[in-house]
Amino acid sequence: MKIYCQLILAAALACFTSSVLAEALKYTYVSADYSAFSKEIDGFSEEFKGNRISFDLSVAVTPHAALIAGYSSASAEMNSSGTTADANFKSGSLGIIIHLPINDMIDFIVSVRFINGEIEADVNNSFFGSIDADGGSIAFGTRAMVTENIELNGFIHKTTIEDKSKFSVSLGSAYYVVESVSIDIGYSLSDDADSLSLGLTKYF
Repeated sequence: MKIYCQLILAAALACFTSSVLAEALKYTYVSADYSAFSKEIDGFSEEFKGNRISFDLSVAVTPHAALIAGYSSASAEMNSSGTTADANFKSGSLGIIIHLPINDMIDFIVSVRFINGEIEADVNNSFFGSIDADGGSIAFGTRAMVTENIELNGFIHKTTIEDKSKFSVSLGSAYYVVESVSIDIGYSLSDDADSLSLGLTKYF
Protein backbone atom coordinates (compact mmCIF):
# COMPACT_ATOMS: atom_id res chain seq x y z
CA MET A 1 0.00 0.00 0.00
CA LYS A 2 3.01 2.33 0.27
CA ILE A 3 2.69 3.49 -3.34
CA TYR A 4 -0.95 4.50 -2.80
CA CYS A 5 -0.04 6.55 0.28
CA GLN A 6 2.67 8.35 -1.71
CA LEU A 7 0.23 9.10 -4.54
CA ILE A 8 -2.35 10.52 -2.15
CA LEU A 9 0.20 12.77 -0.45
CA ALA A 10 1.62 14.02 -3.75
CA ALA A 11 -1.83 14.68 -5.20
CA ALA A 12 -3.01 16.45 -2.06
CA LEU A 13 0.06 18.71 -2.08
CA ALA A 14 -0.54 19.57 -5.74
CA CYS A 15 -4.15 20.56 -5.16
CA PHE A 16 -3.36 22.75 -2.15
CA THR A 17 -0.63 24.64 -4.01
CA SER A 18 -2.49 25.07 -7.31
CA SER A 19 -4.34 28.24 -8.19
CA VAL A 20 -8.10 28.47 -7.98
CA LEU A 21 -9.82 28.20 -11.33
CA ALA A 22 -13.48 28.38 -12.29
CA GLU A 23 -15.12 24.98 -12.77
CA ALA A 24 -18.24 23.81 -14.55
CA LEU A 25 -18.12 20.28 -13.16
CA LYS A 26 -19.10 19.50 -9.56
CA TYR A 27 -17.51 17.05 -7.11
CA THR A 28 -19.89 17.03 -4.16
CA TYR A 29 -22.47 14.36 -4.90
CA VAL A 30 -24.18 11.11 -3.99
CA SER A 31 -24.60 8.41 -6.63
CA ALA A 32 -26.05 4.94 -7.02
CA ASP A 33 -25.73 2.53 -9.92
CA TYR A 34 -26.67 -0.97 -10.97
CA SER A 35 -24.42 -2.99 -13.27
CA ALA A 36 -24.51 -6.38 -14.99
CA PHE A 37 -21.17 -8.09 -15.52
CA SER A 38 -19.45 -11.24 -16.67
CA LYS A 39 -16.03 -12.49 -15.54
CA GLU A 40 -13.75 -15.30 -16.65
CA ILE A 41 -12.32 -17.59 -13.95
CA ASP A 42 -9.12 -19.58 -14.48
CA GLY A 43 -9.81 -23.32 -14.82
CA PHE A 44 -13.47 -22.95 -15.86
CA SER A 45 -14.91 -22.96 -19.36
CA GLU A 46 -17.95 -20.89 -18.34
CA GLU A 47 -18.04 -17.29 -17.09
CA PHE A 48 -19.36 -15.95 -13.82
CA LYS A 49 -22.33 -13.71 -14.62
CA GLY A 50 -23.93 -11.43 -12.10
CA ASN A 51 -24.92 -7.96 -10.98
CA ARG A 52 -23.61 -5.25 -8.71
CA ILE A 53 -25.11 -2.34 -6.76
CA SER A 54 -22.77 0.51 -5.84
CA PHE A 55 -23.11 3.72 -3.85
CA ASP A 56 -20.66 6.65 -3.69
CA LEU A 57 -20.48 9.80 -1.59
CA SER A 58 -18.06 12.54 -2.68
CA VAL A 59 -17.38 15.77 -0.79
CA ALA A 60 -15.27 18.60 -2.25
CA VAL A 61 -12.71 19.72 0.35
CA THR A 62 -10.66 22.17 -1.76
CA PRO A 63 -11.19 23.71 -5.22
CA HIS A 64 -9.27 20.78 -6.72
CA ALA A 65 -9.81 17.85 -4.38
CA ALA A 66 -12.68 15.74 -3.06
CA LEU A 67 -12.85 12.88 -0.58
CA ILE A 68 -14.86 9.88 -1.75
CA ALA A 69 -16.33 6.87 0.07
CA GLY A 70 -18.11 3.95 -1.54
CA TYR A 71 -19.94 0.70 -0.89
CA SER A 72 -20.50 -2.11 -3.36
CA SER A 73 -22.37 -5.42 -3.20
CA ALA A 74 -22.23 -8.00 -6.00
CA SER A 75 -23.42 -11.55 -6.63
CA ALA A 76 -22.60 -13.92 -9.48
CA GLU A 77 -23.37 -17.46 -10.57
CA MET A 78 -21.75 -20.03 -12.84
CA ASN A 79 -22.91 -23.45 -14.07
CA SER A 80 -20.18 -25.69 -15.45
CA SER A 81 -20.19 -29.48 -16.03
CA GLY A 82 -23.03 -30.04 -13.58
CA THR A 83 -21.49 -27.85 -10.88
CA THR A 84 -23.17 -24.66 -9.69
CA ALA A 85 -21.02 -22.02 -8.03
CA ASP A 86 -22.27 -18.82 -6.43
CA ALA A 87 -20.12 -15.91 -5.25
CA ASN A 88 -21.01 -12.84 -3.20
CA PHE A 89 -18.71 -9.84 -2.90
CA LYS A 90 -19.04 -6.86 -0.56
CA SER A 91 -16.58 -4.01 -0.30
CA GLY A 92 -16.09 -0.54 1.09
CA SER A 93 -13.69 2.06 -0.26
CA LEU A 94 -12.19 5.38 0.78
CA GLY A 95 -10.09 7.70 -1.32
CA ILE A 96 -9.38 11.06 -2.87
CA ILE A 97 -10.17 12.65 -6.24
CA ILE A 98 -7.82 15.28 -7.66
CA HIS A 99 -9.30 17.28 -10.55
CA LEU A 100 -7.50 19.92 -12.57
CA PRO A 101 -9.33 21.96 -15.23
CA ILE A 102 -8.01 21.71 -18.78
CA ASN A 103 -10.51 24.40 -19.75
CA ASP A 104 -13.93 25.56 -18.49
CA MET A 105 -15.61 22.34 -19.66
CA ILE A 106 -12.97 19.60 -19.32
CA ASP A 107 -11.24 18.28 -16.19
CA PHE A 108 -8.26 15.96 -15.89
CA ILE A 109 -8.76 13.57 -12.96
CA VAL A 110 -6.63 11.32 -10.78
CA SER A 111 -8.50 9.12 -8.31
CA VAL A 112 -6.97 6.88 -5.64
CA ARG A 113 -8.94 4.51 -3.41
CA PHE A 114 -8.25 1.98 -0.68
CA ILE A 115 -10.55 -1.06 -0.87
CA ASN A 116 -11.62 -3.41 1.92
CA GLY A 117 -13.69 -6.36 0.74
CA GLU A 118 -14.69 -9.97 1.23
CA ILE A 119 -15.78 -12.73 -1.14
CA GLU A 120 -17.96 -15.65 -0.05
CA ALA A 121 -18.52 -18.69 -2.27
CA ASP A 122 -21.03 -21.57 -2.36
CA VAL A 123 -20.63 -24.72 -4.46
CA ASN A 124 -23.75 -26.81 -5.15
CA ASN A 125 -25.59 -24.83 -2.44
CA SER A 126 -22.97 -25.65 0.22
CA PHE A 127 -20.77 -22.98 1.81
CA PHE A 128 -17.29 -23.23 0.28
CA GLY A 129 -15.44 -20.48 2.12
CA SER A 130 -14.59 -16.78 2.26
CA ILE A 131 -11.49 -14.78 1.43
CA ASP A 132 -10.38 -11.18 2.00
CA ALA A 133 -10.30 -8.93 -1.04
CA ASP A 134 -8.33 -5.92 0.19
CA GLY A 135 -6.27 -3.60 -1.96
CA GLY A 136 -6.45 -0.34 -3.81
CA SER A 137 -7.04 1.33 -7.15
CA ILE A 138 -5.80 4.31 -9.11
CA ALA A 139 -7.54 5.85 -12.11
CA PHE A 140 -6.57 8.53 -14.65
CA GLY A 141 -9.08 10.14 -16.97
CA THR A 142 -11.22 13.09 -17.98
CA ARG A 143 -14.73 14.47 -17.56
CA ALA A 144 -16.02 16.73 -20.33
CA MET A 145 -19.27 18.68 -20.81
CA VAL A 146 -19.88 18.28 -24.55
CA THR A 147 -23.23 20.09 -24.49
CA GLU A 148 -25.16 22.01 -21.83
CA ASN A 149 -26.60 18.78 -20.39
CA ILE A 150 -24.42 15.92 -21.69
CA GLU A 151 -21.17 14.81 -20.06
CA LEU A 152 -18.72 12.24 -21.44
CA ASN A 153 -15.99 10.64 -19.37
CA GLY A 154 -13.28 8.00 -19.72
CA PHE A 155 -10.74 6.43 -17.36
CA ILE A 156 -7.88 3.96 -17.24
CA HIS A 157 -7.85 1.99 -13.98
CA LYS A 158 -5.24 -0.11 -12.23
CA THR A 159 -6.72 -2.22 -9.43
CA THR A 160 -4.62 -4.31 -7.04
CA ILE A 161 -6.37 -6.88 -4.84
CA GLU A 162 -4.27 -9.11 -2.58
CA ASP A 163 -1.11 -8.38 -4.64
CA LYS A 164 -2.79 -9.23 -7.97
CA SER A 165 -3.12 -6.29 -10.38
CA LYS A 166 -5.21 -5.73 -13.48
CA PHE A 167 -5.93 -2.86 -15.86
CA SER A 168 -9.34 -1.83 -17.15
CA VAL A 169 -10.88 0.93 -19.24
CA SER A 170 -14.20 2.59 -18.50
CA LEU A 171 -16.28 4.88 -20.70
CA GLY A 172 -19.35 6.75 -19.53
CA SER A 173 -21.92 9.40 -20.28
CA ALA A 174 -24.25 11.44 -18.11
CA TYR A 175 -27.46 13.20 -19.13
CA TYR A 176 -28.39 16.06 -16.78
CA VAL A 177 -32.18 16.01 -16.51
CA VAL A 178 -31.80 19.15 -14.38
CA GLU A 179 -28.64 21.03 -13.41
CA SER A 180 -28.08 18.96 -10.25
CA VAL A 181 -29.28 15.47 -11.30
CA SER A 182 -27.86 13.17 -13.96
CA ILE A 183 -28.71 9.76 -15.39
CA ASP A 184 -25.48 7.86 -15.98
CA ILE A 185 -24.53 5.04 -18.36
CA GLY A 186 -21.15 3.30 -18.25
CA TYR A 187 -19.20 0.46 -19.81
CA SER A 188 -16.06 -1.14 -18.36
CA LEU A 189 -13.70 -3.62 -20.01
CA SER A 190 -10.64 -5.57 -18.87
CA ASP A 191 -8.88 -8.67 -20.16
CA ASP A 192 -11.15 -11.02 -18.15
CA ALA A 193 -14.34 -9.06 -17.41
CA ASP A 194 -16.80 -6.52 -18.76
CA SER A 195 -19.78 -4.67 -17.29
CA LEU A 196 -22.60 -2.33 -18.29
CA SER A 197 -24.04 0.07 -15.71
CA LEU A 198 -26.96 2.44 -15.23
CA GLY A 199 -26.98 4.99 -12.43
CA LEU A 200 -28.29 8.21 -10.93
CA THR A 201 -26.25 11.07 -9.42
CA LYS A 202 -27.38 14.01 -7.31
CA TYR A 203 -24.95 16.97 -7.17
CA PHE A 204 -24.78 19.63 -4.48
